Amino acid sequence: MLFNSIILVVSLLLFFYIIVKKLSEKKANLEGNLCKLEQELQETKQSLLTKNEEIVDLRVKRAELEVTLQKEREEKKKEIELLTKAEERLTNTFKALSLDALQTNNNNFLNLAKEVIDNKLKETESDFKKDKQRLTKL
Repeated sequence: MLFNSIILVVSLLLFFYIIVKKLSEKKANLEGNLCKLEQELQETKQSLLTKNEEIVDLRVKRAELEVTLQKEREEKKKEIELLTKAEERLTNTFKALSLDALQTNNNNFLNLAKEVIDNKLKETESDFKKDKQRLTKL
């Protein structure tokens, strides 16, 4: 019976040794996996931090671009207003010049017509006087 007890104890010790060895191997594997996972976690955190910085930079750039765009819109609006006013002034100036040219042409035409009529009237009066003198002589 002692022999059976020794065999049982040795068997149990061997069983525990195998279990401890397997558990040690499993622990080593788990620790290796844990190390890899911790490294991946650190890399992921660093990547996330970098991406967050990029997002912040992009938001700042977007805000700057929006400000620039707004300024350019305001400048273009002012340019359009100036061009519209200039167009109105040019239109009014053109109208005034056109009216002035038309009045000058009308006055020149009337003066020329008056000269022509005066000349014809003088010719007619001269002819009338000649005819009157001829009639009086007769």
